[in-house]
Amino acid sequence: MPVTQRDLDWVAARLLPDIYDIRQRDKFDRNTRRLKNLLREVDTPEMNIRLRELANWREKQHETPLPEAPVLVPANPTPQRAPSMSITGLTSGAFQAKLDEIRKRIADEQTKGLTQIDTAVTAGAAQMDAAVKDVTTKVQTEISDALQEFAQFTNGPQT
Repeated sequence: MPVTQRDLDWVAARLLPDIYDIRQRDKFDRNTRRLKNLLREVDTPEMNIRLRELANWREKQHETPLPEAPVLVPANPTPQRAPSMSITGLTSGAFQAKLDEIRKRIADEQTKGLTQIDTAVTAGAAQMDAAVKDVTTKVQTEISDALQEFAQFTNGPQT
């Protein structure tokens, strides 16, 4: 069976991630070697002495507290701006007032809806109580009638 272009494309697609990985590792290895060489150039006794001096200097800087800086008050404070006039005639705060009005209307409608729900629940509970009482009364009446009928067969009518 001859190798087709499709087969070659499939193999290439399968090998592409591995090739990418190998190239990235090669770049990493090259960069690592370059950094190691630079570190060898920098890692000298003179540089170690300089680094120790720098560390000592930094420690001394942290030990010495800085003096408090006085708060400067400007000689000519900036004057307060007068409220600007509207050229367009738009009222300041009109949008906020309208939003507040809408929020109040929504809250009122919500309260109204909750009140209606409470009223409906109360009415439903009253209807259920009435239905239970009605069923209870019917059951008690049927039991009484059944006992009355049973008593007629056994002992005669009850008085």
